Amino acid sequence: MALLKKAQIQTGETIAVVIIVVFIIVLGIVFYFNFMSGTIDEDRQRASDLDSVSTAIFVSKLNELKCSRAASASFICFDLYRVKAFNESLNEPMIGSVYHSLIGYANATIRTYYPEQGKEYTFYSYEPSNITGERSSFIPVLLSDPVENKKYFAYLEVKVFS
Repeated sequence: MALLKKAQIQTGETIAVVIIVVFIIVLGIVFYFNFMSGTIDEDRQRASDLDSVSTAIFVSKLNELKCSRAASASFICFDLYRVKAFNESLNEPMIGSVYHSLIGYANATIRTYYPEQGKEYTFYSYEPSNITGERSSFIPVLLSDPVENKKYFAYLEVKVFS
């Protein structure tokens, strides 16, 4: 009889140890997957930030908008009239589809800062039907008005939608 009780106690202890080990393993798996989901979210956000910056750099390098004078070669310089003409040319379906495929869902606006503050020139706008998120990138630029021979300090804001 005593031997049977001892065997039952040892079996109970073994079952308790197995339950505790399984519980610790399950707890470790839960923590691991929570950590990995946080890392995946961070990677997704980092990729979205990089996409926004690369789109802003692409837009700032468009030759169609650049100043024609060589004196402005050291700055990112946009010609005001080229910006306006570019915006109007996007209304043509063939041209618009080319730039929509290159730039994607985004909104590009130049805002003057000095000497006149507050002028806005939106020259690209292609928004999705349902916006789940947006990232903005800002690049300082020089906006040149060759007709009035004026130059404005401005910034280019490129919003990329997802």
